Amino acid sequence: MKKIVAPVPNQALGDNVNSAQMPTISDNATKEQTGDQAPSFSNTRPNTPVLGPALKLGAGVGTLGLLTGAAAGIIRSAPVGLYAATTGIQWFVLSSTFCGGPRNVIPGAIIFSLLGLGGAALQNKLKSREQSESWFRKVIDGKWSPITRITNEDWERILEEKLLRVETEIAVLDDSIAELRKNEKKT
Repeated sequence: MKKIVAPVPNQALGDNVNSAQMPTISDNATKEQTGDQAPSFSNTRPNTPVLGPALKLGAGVGTLGLLTGAAAGIIRSAPVGLYAATTGIQWFVLSSTFCGGPRNVIPGAIIFSLLGLGGAALQNKLKSREQSESWFRKVIDGKWSPITRITNEDWERILEEKLLRVETEIAVLDDSIAELRKNEKKT
């Protein structure tokens, strides 16, 4: 009779698990006894540290993210510090999450998704403020708009034209008054 033994974890990682703790399946075990499932390894590493290695990997990959973000900022002629920080944080969070193990991937993905959603909502709010101003200017500067923006120079030119019209009308009225006075003296 053959006995199947699960592989022993890597001793270099600090796992103190001996083969007696590992689940086994013997050849004469029936399907009813095993239940068509692979043996459970969930209890084989009860004291394995998760946070330390995840943070170490996250710091290393996050540093690479900083460098990549800085390069992307330079290439796109964008704020280098902002690109570097954003990319570094993203790479740190993702690599730390996936290094944490299968039981930590789903919560990490949820948290990262919520952080991304919050950042996107903030960015959209800031852009909507900018667009509302530019949208208003587009409407005012439009070809068919009844309202136009007037610069100081345009306003000065308009006032000078109005003043010229008023002075012209005053001159015409003065001529008319002078002519009426002549006619009045003749009669």
